[in-house]
Amino acid sequence: ITAPTALYLSMLPPPVLVLIQQFQYSTKVRPMGRYQNIRTKSRQLCHDRRECAIIEHTQRKGEDDMAHLVVDYYADALGVQTRMHVLLPECLTEGKAKTLYLLHGMSDDEGTWMRRTSIERYAEEKGLAVVMPDGGLGWYTDMYRGLAWFKFISGELPALCRRFFPILSDKREDTYIGGN
Repeated sequence: ITAPTALYLSMLPPPVLVLIQQFQYSTKVRPMGRYQNIRTKSRQLCHDRRECAIIEHTQRKGEDDMAHLVVDYYADALGVQTRMHVLLPECLTEGKAKTLYLLHGMSDDEGTWMRRTSIERYAEEKGLAVVMPDGGLGWYTDMYRGLAWFKFISGELPALCRRFFPILSDKREDTYIGGN
């Protein structure tokens, strides 16, 4: 683990940090073959599952400019356990990171942007943090007989991300949302 990554992990809130028990190093071949996976082994030590998250960290070989985190967590607005992929710049020269919330389309999931695009390279060039949440098939709207996706995306998700990752800016002008 690089020093900046260790710094991010040390900035996590105590309930999440308690879950990270040890790191197991393994090499996996990903579609582009340039990643080394670092996975967390964790167990649930806290009683309130809403404060728990399991984090998987992936970093490119030979470079340490972006951290790729896969976060499993409980969403109150949805009432379910869900997942997001997060790209964080590891070397921030000043201030807090601008954040792009990148939403997937109907036939995809939260990992599609990492698998089918060069989002990591683009975010690295701009020093931008990117959050890619799972949006299910909810069209990001609050449903009468279903989940409250808009409430989750517009309110709970940004607050949750800022709590998990204090490096994210809380200014409106530093927060963007997009998708396909």
